[in-house]
Amino acid sequence: MREARPDLIINFFEPLTGIYALTCRHRPPVVAVAHQFMYGHPDYVRAPGMRLQQLGMKWYVQLVGAASTRLALSLYEAPDLPKKHLTVCPPILRPPAF
Repeated sequence: MREARPDLIINFFEPLTGIYALTCRHRPPVVAVAHQFMYGHPDYVRAPGMRLQQLGMKWYVQLVGAASTRLALSLYEAPDLPKKHLTVCPPILRPPAF
């Protein structure tokens, strides 16, 4: 990072980037992109049970997106959450061709 001096860091769900964003004060902005960021959205459809696994996933998703602007790739429409620095990208699938 010191050598390349990028204007922006794009994180595709890499935890080391989250750790870097937490520990380095003087850094470019970080944008984290992943469908897993929908996990923190209130409209996310959760499966019943498996509470320990869900807690672990929640912690991991928070680490990956730490100190970053998050772009959640979604399979369904959901509102953005500006207070959580979460932007929801609407479905990127093409409409069916009939």
